[in-house]
Amino acid sequence: MTEFLHSKFKIKIDLITKYGYVAEKKLSTKLIGECGVNLKDPIYVKVCARKVSDDVIVQGEFSVNAVVACARCLREIEYIIKKDNYFRYFKKPYGENINLTESLREDIMVSLPIRVLCQKDCKGLCPHCGTDLNKGSCECSPQEEQSSESVFDILGDAFEK
Repeated sequence: MTEFLHSKFKIKIDLITKYGYVAEKKLSTKLIGECGVNLKDPIYVKVCARKVSDDVIVQGEFSVNAVVACARCLREIEYIIKKDNYFRYFKKPYGENINLTESLREDIMVSLPIRVLCQKDCKGLCPHCGTDLNKGSCECSPQEEQSSESVFDILGDAFEK
């Protein structure tokens, strides 16, 4: 593989022979743009493009490291986004290139997890003082935790009136 590719990720249609065309690239995360998480260079991509009549099928895989916040304690952790079944179908593509940049961006965004934990048994933050309970206990009394109303209790009271 060569240096990071900073321009659009394209495959020239003329390069696709009857045996297909394999492209293996290291892409810059700058190609993807803003997607809500911090992606770390590079994005590893390997695809195989094949012609089927006048159409083109592109199959492959990609992986990229992302820095995300733990859903419970908010600690930043590294998470690997990996997809082994990347697939795109182009019906009679026009021009001399197939641009895979936007479809790759979409697949990375869809592959982002909704929720990530730093560890399976993460204790999270104390809801009253914000102490990271993975590092130790806080000074809040157990009575405070039991007596305080949850947001749902408050909302329920608002609808009953």
